[in-house]
Amino acid sequence: MALAAVPTVTSESAFDIGKRLAGLLEQAEQDTIGGELPENIRHRIADLVESLRRRLARNTERDPRSLFDLDERLIELMDHVEDAAAEHGEIPSELLQEINDYIEAFRTKVDRIAGYWR
Repeated sequence: MALAAVPTVTSESAFDIGKRLAGLLEQAEQDTIGGELPENIRHRIADLVESLRRRLARNTERDPRSLFDLDERLIELMDHVEDAAAEHGEIPSELLQEINDYIEAFRTKVDRIAGYWR
């Protein structure tokens, strides 16, 4: 049994993906039944949109922490907030920045997990 050579697929540019998406949307408009897109076309559109989003999104450095680690960090931050509020009556700006950094890390982690599942 001979194995056939598989041609190397070059990476599509965002413009190529956009053109394919535009073509698929034109086809979808023609195939729409009663204002509803057929299921297979909806899935293909969603895949192309996700592919385009990944191509255009900024790549962020992977955070090695798990969701559990991030959850523990939130508990620590909230303890610090309670302590700071009790001592000073307000939350220091450094602590607010840490909380904002936490929120961004958590959002990024959840987005990456959702992207993996897609």
